[in-house]
Amino acid sequence: MPKTKTAKTGNKTQTPPTRRLLTGAVAKFAKFSPEFMADGRGDQQQNRRYAATELNAQCDLTAPMPTDLQDWENAPVVGSEKL
Repeated sequence: MPKTKTAKTGNKTQTPPTRRLLTGAVAKFAKFSPEFMADGRGDQQQNRRYAATELNAQCDLTAPMPTDLQDWENAPVVGSEKL
């Protein structure tokens, strides 16, 4: 088992992801039958992607901010948030 390293940065303790070896990966892939992906992935039609300018053009800038977002915006600072 790999040894876990931790690093302390300010008031945070971070554990980076451990590296997993690919030993035996080829053998695992070899277990799949030849018909596994014979039909491909099927229909993979992509939905239209909108540009930010298109989405912003749909916004009503005169609409009031929803109550839950107002509450979030007006909530007191409770941690080490930087404003």
